[in-house]
Amino acid sequence: MSEVQEGAQLLAGKDFPTAIFTGIIEKSKLKGKVLGVLNTTPYDTWLETTAMDWSKDHPGSVAMKSLSIAECKTSGVVDYCEKDWKLNKHAMGSVRAYDPNPPKNDAEVDISKFEFKHVQCTVQPNGTGWSRYKIVLPASVRQLYANDVVYGPEWRELLSDFDRRFGTTASEAPIAPPPEPEPELPVTLWSGEPTTVDEILNQYYVEAKISGRTAGTTFFVVDAKRRTSGVLDQVSEHQTLKLFMVAHATVTIPDSEFILAHGSSRWIRGEKFMEMKRKGLGRACSS
Repeated sequence: MSEVQEGAQLLAGKDFPTAIFTGIIEKSKLKGKVLGVLNTTPYDTWLETTAMDWSKDHPGSVAMKSLSIAECKTSGVVDYCEKDWKLNKHAMGSVRAYDPNPPKNDAEVDISKFEFKHVQCTVQPNGTGWSRYKIVLPASVRQLYANDVVYGPEWRELLSDFDRRFGTTASEAPIAPPPEPEPELPVTLWSGEPTTVDEILNQYYVEAKISGRTAGTTFFVVDAKRRTSGVLDQVSEHQTLKLFMVAHATVTIPDSEFILAHGSSRWIRGEKFMEMKRKGLGRACSS
């Protein structure tokens, strides 16, 4: 699940968009007007539903029409708007009235009149109907997140879905240039740090030992100072702890998996944490 999708789930419902709309409208001179609402990250239709219901839920305020309904992932609000459109009881502004038997229109569409921001559209002279129009994503868009460690797999899946929906073949899809090779890390990086469990125990005081999310791994949280010399080395400013991950066998972690995570918690900070640590409860706080 992407950050956008996760954020949408946390803010699900009409309360959040209602609070935003109220704050905007009450401090403006928009009452009595028709507003267009565009959600650039549509996901679960709550903002769209709130916008479409606004004139009914807030009589005398403003009427809203959503410009992002077609991009929603669920069809509930789309069905809702379609029903109102057919009954001519909608708040979508001056849209064409519903006609159950629309006239056939084979007129040529002049694509030069449309401004495409992220896609390229060309006309196939031998095509018929909408198959005449070929829509592809340029290489500059395709490569945006193609090599991202976290979002790369999801991005590539979205690109494949786009190609399936719009009939783009592998040969027609612009190919992104290969990524530039990452610079090699200096060989001295982390030199002198432990490479075994025994070395960790001999060189550092262990503050916490936690089972890893991946089977066969353990995390050691240690005091950043060396056990014998008390020296702080290979640390950033104000760093007081170090984290080591130990694999007890050959372990392969897919790039689609995360290594560290936490669930909902109540965090203890500052003086309260230090007090609990002095009383011998520091391990419980750390873990």
